[in-house]
Amino acid sequence: MARIDALPSLEIIRGLKGILDFYVWRGLPCVRAWPKYRPARQTAASLAAALVFGAIVKSYSLLGNVPLEAYREDALDQPRTARDIMVTGVYGNLHEASMSDFLDLLVECRDFLSALTALLNALDSIDTDQIVVNVDESVLPTGAATAAKQLPDGHNVTVDNPSVPVTGTFWQATQPVSAAALPLPSGAATQATLATLSTEAKLETVRVLLASLDGKDFSTDTTLGNLLTELQAKADLTETQPVSAAALPLPAGAATFARQTSMLSRLTEIADLQDALESKALDRILIRGMDQLHSFAGVLCSTRTALISGANGFVRSHLVPAGLIWHVTHIAAADLTNATTAHDYAIEHDLSGYAFHWDVAAFATGVHSQYPCNLWLDPSDDIYVTFVGGQAGDSCLVRLIGEIMTLET
Repeated sequence: MARIDALPSLEIIRGLKGILDFYVWRGLPCVRAWPKYRPARQTAASLAAALVFGAIVKSYSLLGNVPLEAYREDALDQPRTARDIMVTGVYGNLHEASMSDFLDLLVECRDFLSALTALLNALDSIDTDQIVVNVDESVLPTGAATAAKQLPDGHNVTVDNPSVPVTGTFWQATQPVSAAALPLPSGAATQATLATLSTEAKLETVRVLLASLDGKDFSTDTTLGNLLTELQAKADLTETQPVSAAALPLPAGAATFARQTSMLSRLTEIADLQDALESKALDRILIRGMDQLHSFAGVLCSTRTALISGANGFVRSHLVPAGLIWHVTHIAAADLTNATTAHDYAIEHDLSGYAFHWDVAAFATGVHSQYPCNLWLDPSDDIYVTFVGGQAGDSCLVRLIGEIMTLET
């Protein structure tokens, strides 16, 4: 215990909880080491008494209904429970009940335990592996077969009306079938219909030829030979005809020789333009973020250990190298030499410092403070941590974890 001039702030008192105990004694602020709980040692007699008491309390659950009901009734008009009265009675300190009532309860408990012991002994004497069950007097279910309902040996079972006549026409397994007289389906081909169809085909051919000659002026075709030639020409229209495409009209917009020349000129110009783009490495589209996009370059795991120059000194992390961006997601700091009471986190950007986290707690030697974050550091930026309570020459570390990125230009 030591007297101090004044109590520290509430944050420091809470931070040193478990290490130092600050209090006021007779109006004087004091501090002492945090008290430790030291349980008293029990003697052999006290341990034995505790075991006996525990056994008595557990026996309450083994009481029969009669003694249990008596204890509960006795506890209705007093603050103690039925179990408390039972325990008091076992220890011989009954004051709320007469001794005769208590003796009656003990006698009933004794008789109950004696009967229970006899039953258990009887069960132990029975060999359950050799139990024989006599079913001579077992009750049969309704409708069960008995000797009276069974037929004597050698008796045959008869069936009423054993002879049933079967009548009708019986056919053999395979029947002969003649197709000569089978009726034909509607529209089936016969010799007569085939002849009719041949005649109709010839008539259709003549009809087509006559239709092609409809409106023909025979006054100019005076000879039968000209008519025959005309008929032959009409009759061959169903066959493959020679066609000449030389005089066929072209559809609108069809390619002609003049148009092909123009297309070749345009294709030549495109090829020349492609050669020019390739010579300047401009034949592909490059998408850049103009210093707005970053590419992943590696995992950041930077630890720097250094000595602080004085009391409550600080240690800086490594600087971000040129051309890189650090995305910091976790920061850890620790004094490896002495205990500290607080860690002050700050970032230095463009030669200006900005504090962003204050961790007040009792940090033992080598115990890290942790801070999850989402910070982006430019080249030459760093993180520095001030160790409150640290002494000159203490070895302290600052660790950064996150991602290393590269700039898109």
